[in-house]
Amino acid sequence: MGKGHHRHLIRAAILLGAAIFLFFVVRALLIPKSFGLYGHFRGENLAEQASLPIVHGNPNSCAECHDDVWKIKLAGRHAAVPCQDCHAPLTQHVTEDGVQPMPIHKTFALCARCHQKLEAKPKTFPQIDFHEHVVSKDKNLENEEICLSCHQPHSPMGEK
Repeated sequence: MGKGHHRHLIRAAILLGAAIFLFFVVRALLIPKSFGLYGHFRGENLAEQASLPIVHGNPNSCAECHDDVWKIKLAGRHAAVPCQDCHAPLTQHVTEDGVQPMPIHKTFALCARCHQKLEAKPKTFPQIDFHEHVVSKDKNLENEEICLSCHQPHSPMGEK
């Protein structure tokens, strides 16, 4: 090997070293000091989350006033589904001003969110080809409350 032919390797090594050094400097400047304190997240985030107002209630909090519906739900296939997945958060129902009417989502899109037939879902999960299901019953898929016309949402296998 001739004299001076290794200079390009030295330049590449210097550039690589400078890039690695710059990476670690920028990384040190961008990552918060509390990152990694309690896990792979900012430790300060715990206090930030705790300071936010409570929006969702305990799943059992609905049972305090709605015992009759709660019993139906616990006996049905939706026993493990939190009420607030279909209804609004508890703070929209129980406010500082008293009890307000609970928004109830009755749309087909709500049921489809969980039960739309998708290949990626486990075969044991109840999936419905909504178009086929509705057309076979001579119903109109445009009707927003189409699912509720036959199914009781708190115990969906029980016919209305």
